[in-house]
Amino acid sequence: MKKICSLKDKFEIAINPAVSDVLDAASAADVFVVEDYPKTGVNFVDISSIFLQPKVFKNQIEAMKRLILTTLSQAANYQYDYILGIESRGFLYASVLSYELGIPLVLVRKKGKLPRNTVSAGYEKEYGTDYLEITTDDIAPNSSVLIVDDVLATGGTLEAVARLLKSEFKVKQVSALVAYLLDGLVKESLFEVMDEVMMLSSLRA
Repeated sequence: MKKICSLKDKFEIAINPAVSDVLDAASAADVFVVEDYPKTGVNFVDISSIFLQPKVFKNQIEAMKRLILTTLSQAANYQYDYILGIESRGFLYASVLSYELGIPLVLVRKKGKLPRNTVSAGYEKEYGTDYLEITTDDIAPNSSVLIVDDVLATGGTLEAVARLLKSEFKVKQVSALVAYLLDGLVKESLFEVMDEVMMLSSLRA
């Protein structure tokens, strides 16, 4: 039997002050944490219940839009040329933001899922090694890119994608936006390659 608890029972939740009027820590009560999944010692944050609550999901999207638009308004002559969604839960946020903001969407997929020519990056997850790929002609050089994902734990996924974007696509700016950041787990090496990291909420055990 898997041990399952609510997010608020497992973590102290801190809402980003910039969006605290839109988000409510109480709404995280319906996000579940599955302990020791997919292997012992890993706490899996299961956000799937959010999509059963349209109002909660809508509020998250509105909060994300505010962070994006605030960032753009504070930087002169600056725009995100692409939004990247990371397979698979990142797709759910990134696709809506792409539609709402009119910014082209690029899919970052697991190895073997994209049919055209790709470049790939391997990275270490909390529970093993994995590979992600991007279609080679999806992103123009000197672009500014926003990666959107659900949960930021160690940052291995984001770091691998950011390094791939800078080395293979020669982008000039890589930012990230996540729904939840697991405080205290993120590797410092992520911030060496990422220009900016934004989050809706941070979680501390």
